[in-house]
Amino acid sequence: MAAAHVDVTTDAPTLLIVSDLGDSPSLTGVSRYIDSLDTLGHIARAIASTRRPRSTRSGFVEKSDRLNLLGVVQSAASEKPEPSPLAVARMRMASPLEVVLTAAAGQFAPVAYGLMAMTLIERTMKLIMEWQSHRLDIRQRQSELHDQARMETSADQVRRVSGEIARTVTEEVYEYRLPDKVADIVARPISRLAQHRVVHVESSRD
Repeated sequence: MAAAHVDVTTDAPTLLIVSDLGDSPSLTGVSRYIDSLDTLGHIARAIASTRRPRSTRSGFVEKSDRLNLLGVVQSAASEKPEPSPLAVARMRMASPLEVVLTAAAGQFAPVAYGLMAMTLIERTMKLIMEWQSHRLDIRQRQSELHDQARMETSADQVRRVSGEIARTVTEEVYEYRLPDKVADIVARPISRLAQHRVVHVESSRD
């Protein structure tokens, strides 16, 4: 079956992401990293496609829309039924890994969805980078809490912070609070991305 033709737009913004996947990362590790970026793009597309005009909604997703939104986002995250709204303009596989994303242009991938996906990913990666830069301070503060029954492990921190980032990003980008189950789905690829040190994030729109 022939794949749908997708071009890289020449006038669309680009997003550079540089992450340290370690020395000689496994092919599986690199694949999971790229897949996590792609999953976020699909999720962004799904949310954008189901989002109602601002004039017709309140600050929260209406109850009648929640099941539909949850189903669409679950499908986008697991099955990816639609073409990716993102395209790779350039990639350098050496460590640290560099990837330059842009909006995919084609009949089945509206540029607007690609731009929304890039906005979501850019904000996500910058928040991960900010959290990672302050991680040592967080650990030091935790060690001073003598009444804390259990210290957070590294995995605990990643899961907790990924959830916080998912909610922050979705509220900023979409201007309303998403249902918790939807935010939890958004947090999964963020958790995988947060396991690697984000070195640099730069948009051509900056």
